[in-house]
Amino acid sequence: MLYNPISGHGHLDSWLAMFMIILLKRGYVVRCFTPDTEALLLRLKQRGMERHPNATILPLPVLTFSSRNFKKYLINRLRALRNTYVNRLEGSRITPEMPFSLRFKKRLARLLVPPAYTFFSAIRRFVPFLTQSVVLTQSATDNEVGFFSPGDWGRQMKTVRSALPPGRYFLFNMYMDMYRTDKANWKEFARNCRLPWAGIRFVPSPTPREAYYDLPTLKGMCFLDEALCRAYSMVLPIKRFVCLPDVTSAALPDVTPPVAQVITERANGRKVVFMGGSIGGQKNIKQWRELIRRADPLRFFFAQIGEIHYNTCSQEERDILRNLAVTPPENFFMLEEYLADERDFNACIAAADAIFAVYKDFRISSNMPGKAAAFDKPIIVSDKYLMGEAVKHYGLGASIPEDDAAAILAALERVVETPQPQENFAAYRSNHNEEAMGQALEKFLDDCISE
Repeated sequence: MLYNPISGHGHLDSWLAMFMIILLKRGYVVRCFTPDTEALLLRLKQRGMERHPNATILPLPVLTFSSRNFKKYLINRLRALRNTYVNRLEGSRITPEMPFSLRFKKRLARLLVPPAYTFFSAIRRFVPFLTQSVVLTQSATDNEVGFFSPGDWGRQMKTVRSALPPGRYFLFNMYMDMYRTDKANWKEFARNCRLPWAGIRFVPSPTPREAYYDLPTLKGMCFLDEALCRAYSMVLPIKRFVCLPDVTSAALPDVTPPVAQVITERANGRKVVFMGGSIGGQKNIKQWRELIRRADPLRFFFAQIGEIHYNTCSQEERDILRNLAVTPPENFFMLEEYLADERDFNACIAAADAIFAVYKDFRISSNMPGKAAAFDKPIIVSDKYLMGEAVKHYGLGASIPEDDAAAILAALERVVETPQPQENFAAYRSNHNEEAMGQALEKFLDDCISE
């Protein structure tokens, strides 16, 4: 059972589809629970897997509530609707093939939810009911405000398990990073969910301090960092840990999407430098803007594609992004939007000549080296941490100090003048593909299930 707690952000939907396809091809029967079934079906359809006999796709289970937790459920549902319809995520989109009743429901939600959210925002500070905590334990100093409740997840899975026929079931959570980590919440999860389970955490803690590692039902965890896997295995030898290759989709649309056409037309023969994905403070916004300023506007054109998360930015970074949006330089194009179809995002990368990924203090893995390798595009990264090591090891571009504006510009000029050998990109692809992912994931699951 694949459980996906969040949709419409970054490459999480693509990873969900990839995991499902990998497991189906290896003979597993897969039940998938996700908040946006349409997003998953779209990606499975692109791979011809939308009608696989061993696949079942279901929305997240609806909880039945006692009076003590009904308020928490109601507020969480309001927040989910706000996120989908105010930010116009994929779940709010209307397509011609939808049944009339579904199109009507979505049009009504698009009409009513944004003004309702505006009204809610205006009165919430005056109404205690709307401002009280939506988690089990939360204080003024809580650094996990807004994180998901493990107790809710446990109750959902209890409902699911009671409806399933007898059999061996293994539960896998696709995004462990957004769950509260305290003991009280995970004890509540354990009371409701007795299934053996595992998950993937994209940004692990330096040491295993999360309370779920104390649960006997947790069999292991997937990371994207080999060194952390080794460290966790030494501290928790009874749990399984595996480093999965950071794999990405390289699919392109049948027809070049308008956004990629605009980039090519606006560039008008200039070298295109791409920066995209989830745009926040980690993207090194200050140096991105400095690179645009320093580069020759007759030679370079810059494209920024992706949803902006202003809450992760400093005030200076927010000002930079807003100025770029309001008064963009002639050699700059911005689309402040999450592209629901990853093929469109890929088309933008395919239209570029180089990728800017000189992220700030970015210690974890990223799918951008994979995108660079997929389309034979040189990538510029910080010389620190996992991305720096990967780009150096495979020779995918340049690794430079993340705060050195002159070095970043020099690296850009160098990589566009001297193309990287194609065998470098091929070597990265050979070690970071679905087959490699499938082998690592299958061994991990077999080890977990066999205990």
